[in-house]
Amino acid sequence: MKKLLPLCGTLMGIIFSISFVGCSVELPYHAELYDHAVSWIREDFQTEHPVKIVGFSDVEDTEQYPKTRTFIVSDEAEYERIFLDDIAELDVDLSEKMLIVYTFSAEYVRPAKISGMHLDGDVLTVEYEIDLIPETGSAVKPFQRWFILKLDKIEFSSVNFVER
Repeated sequence: MKKLLPLCGTLMGIIFSISFVGCSVELPYHAELYDHAVSWIREDFQTEHPVKIVGFSDVEDTEQYPKTRTFIVSDEAEYERIFLDDIAELDVDLSEKMLIVYTFSAEYVRPAKISGMHLDGDVLTVEYEIDLIPETGSAVKPFQRWFILKLDKIEFSSVNFVER
C-alpha cells in the first residue's frame, strides 16, 4: 500500500502534465503581433500621425490629436507609405496577408500579447494585454507606442483595439 501511493502520485502528475501539452491559444486568422514596432515606421509617417499623450507633450494644443490611430495595410502602396524598406522580420505577402498598424499613448514598456480577436459584422475587435509585473516599476513617461498585427486577409471596415 505504501508503494502504491507514490506510484499513483507520479501517474497523476504525468497525466496532469500531458493535459497541458498543446493548450496554447491559437489566434484566429493566423494573427501575429509585433510589439514596439516604431523602428519599422517611416519617420515622416510618425511625425504626420501623432497621438494625444496626456500630461506630456511638446505640442501646446493636444486636443487636436486623437488618443489612438489605426491603419489597415492591404496593398503595396500603403505598405511603402508607412514602413521602411526591407524589414526582414515582418516578411509579409500582401496578396495573402494584411497588416494593421495601431498607435496609442502608453506608459508601460512591458511586452504585449493578443488575448482575443473576433469579427462582428464588419468590425474586427482585437483584445490585448500588457504583461505587467506588480511592483517592478515598469511605468515610464508616456510615449507613442506602435503595434503591428499581421493576419490573414479578411474583410472588415474598422478595427477596435481593447486593452484588457
